[in-house]
Amino acid sequence: MKVAEFIEDYKQTYDKPVVSIVPATLEHARLLAPRLRRSDRLEVMYSSGLNALDSLTQSIQFSKVCWTALIDGRPEICWGACEFPPNHSMGIVWLLSSEELYRIPGRFVRESKIYVSKMLETFDTLFNYVHAVNMKSQKWLENMDFEAKGRIEEYGVGKQPFILYVR
Repeated sequence: MKVAEFIEDYKQTYDKPVVSIVPATLEHARLLAPRLRRSDRLEVMYSSGLNALDSLTQSIQFSKVCWTALIDGRPEICWGACEFPPNHSMGIVWLLSSEELYRIPGRFVRESKIYVSKMLETFDTLFNYVHAVNMKSQKWLENMDFEAKGRIEEYGVGKQPFILYVR
């Protein structure tokens, strides 16, 4: 076995991140905001005009259900669902994360399905508008069995193209 293969094998076996999922808090928002993925920062800015901290804070405050994934003790992923005011049976699903999300890709997808199911215990329908260039978020929603229902060319305060996803 080559040294590089040995090191990679060691990392796969022993260097796995410790992940805990806990209820989201405003402290998590404060700690995660400076490290938010660029694609999430842009999406939030284009849709609502909010900065990372305000977006995380408001998302947590308005959510009926929301969680944080702590990776090695640090908040790296926050997600949940807010009630859609015109129709209380509909939830606006959201997820904002750091690049650390990519340290746990398989586990994240598996566990996300559990939490989307929990959201569907609260809401009959979940939806979100995703920036058209945010392919990773679109892929995540598709993995969660959301369907793309349409494209809006000038959505939000930034008048950017967004895609509606519904489940």
